[in-house]
Amino acid sequence: MIKIKRTKNLEKRIKQSFKQNNLEKIPIVEKVWGKEIWIVNKEYCGKILLVKKGSYGSLHYHKEKDETFLLIKGKVLMEIDGKKWIMKPWNFQYVPRNSVHRFTGLEDSIIIEFSTHHKDEDTYRLEYSGKK
Repeated sequence: MIKIKRTKNLEKRIKQSFKQNNLEKIPIVEKVWGKEIWIVNKEYCGKILLVKKGSYGSLHYHKEKDETFLLIKGKVLMEIDGKKWIMKPWNFQYVPRNSVHRFTGLEDSIIIEFSTHHKDEDTYRLEYSGKK
């Protein structure tokens, strides 16, 4: 379980916003590394990523999608095209198409993802998600 203060309140507020905007049920996708809360996926995509300490996302790339990650809380190890560095709150990172990337939770973290439209078939995994 992710132990980030107010995480349940965050999900509750997002669900209330969906209801106020007459949108359907909020998609929450459970992952090995935490969960994705999908805000929108049209020509653009917005997600909240809740990353568990000690877990990592798959090493992957997209041929069509480009992404920007904004770290709100916690600390993550970001890896893009073989280069690694630590992101701290309010750091952001642009990930262009065809860039091999992943993140690792050094602490329980909250990331906002801004991207072009998400399609599952545009994710090419080289290594799968896991826990350390």
